[in-house]
Amino acid sequence: MMSRPSLYYIVWKEGKFFVSQCLNVDISSFGSTRAEAIANLNEVMELYLEEPSSMPHEMIENKEIPLGTFRSILRQSQMHAEAFEES
Repeated sequence: MMSRPSLYYIVWKEGKFFVSQCLNVDISSFGSTRAEAIANLNEVMELYLEEPSSMPHEMIENKEIPLGTFRSILRQSQMHAEAFEES
């Protein structure tokens, strides 16, 4: 039997919900209470850590991902930074 890795998480209140986020991987969940948020995160992590062969997956290969600053990417896409500013 493989040992489970140590997983670290944080919980904070956001509005009327508690949000729980795993610090090892980019996965989070929420609940009405702190305990519910943690329980929901545990459930999501169980699904995430299942054997990869049991989960549907598809590899997407794209060699044309632009690298650069936000402004240079906007320039290449002919967009303007103002479109992303809050009103």
